[in-house]
Formats: sequence, C-alpha cells, structure tokens
Amino acid sequence: MTVALSGGATGSQTVNSGGSYSFTVAAGGTYTVTTVEAGYSFNPASQTFSNLAANATQNFAATQITYTISGTVTGADGVTVALSAVRPAARR
Repeated sequence: MTVALSGGATGSQTVNSGGSYSFTVAAGGTYTVTTVEAGYSFNPASQTFSNLAANATQNFAATQITYTISGTVTGADGVTVALSAVRPAARR
C-alpha cells in the first residue's frame, strides 16, 4: 500500500512490513495524507492536518474489495462448475 502526502509538502511511501509510514514535515503547514492501493477501500480515505503544531497520527483501515460470481446451470443435473483465477501477489 502507498501513502501519499500533499499540501505544504509532497511525497509518497510504501508502508513497511508492519504497516507503518512516517513523513517529516515543517510546523504550521497544512498536509493531507491519502492511502492508495488498487483493489482496496480505506477508512478514512484521507486525513488533512491544518496548521500542524505537534506530531500527529492517522491510522487507516484497509478492506479488500471483493465481488460475487454466480449463475444457474439448466438442462443437466450434477454438473460441476469450477472457478479458476490468478490472484495478484499481495502488496505491503
């Protein structure tokens, strides 16, 4: 997952194996931190820190977006329907 910084400074980081990220910014600025990863939704999607006067923390909860594949088979009994897929490698 990538975390992007915008506003008074810009940058991006890939979170480490523990899920942590950190940006060093100047005091007094306004900064927005946004999570970016295809196939996931985040809560919250972003967080803005205005007139930053101290260290600040924002945690994000990721939820993988999933879909359902369904249907019916008619005209035959006992038919097996198989699903095969290639799943993208997990990103950290």
